[in-house]
Amino acid sequence: MIIRDNLLDDSSFTEIKNEIIKLPYRLMDYKVSIGDEIACLINLVYFADTPKSDIFELLHTYFCCPLDAVTWVRIKINLTLKDQGSTIWGWHTDYDGLGNKPQYANMKTSIFYLNNTNGPTVFKDGSEVDCVRNRLLTFPSNTIHSGRSHTEGDNKRIVINFNYF
Repeated sequence: MIIRDNLLDDSSFTEIKNEIIKLPYRLMDYKVSIGDEIACLINLVYFADTPKSDIFELLHTYFCCPLDAVTWVRIKINLTLKDQGSTIWGWHTDYDGLGNKPQYANMKTSIFYLNNTNGPTVFKDGSEVDCVRNRLLTFPSNTIHSGRSHTEGDNKRIVINFNYF
């Protein structure tokens, strides 16, 4: 697991955040797996070798080099709202979400946090990474993890989830 704070300079961070706030989001009736009944908002930026959102070029420009990404598998923006209690959303791996195929075994996941909340990314081994503005977290995509709802900080928890090689 690698944590990089203050990944972007202030100007670049502000540009990305301002564009992300303007994006349309799709309301999903599940967060991790169908039937979990945890609503969330998403903007699918890139999937199946195709940009799906107007913000793809901007994210590619700012994140391709720092992530040392050769090819994108999926880029998704997740937006969740402040909750009354702290709940782990569901243990998963990003690798499993792609069919658990051998060709995804070396894929990486990076999570970029756009704001400060008390909704960390938690790992099955008990470790946690706080949701801190302009922080990048990178780990193998087959690592069991989850997000956790937030009760303090900004009203919205916005993260960009990158899956790539």
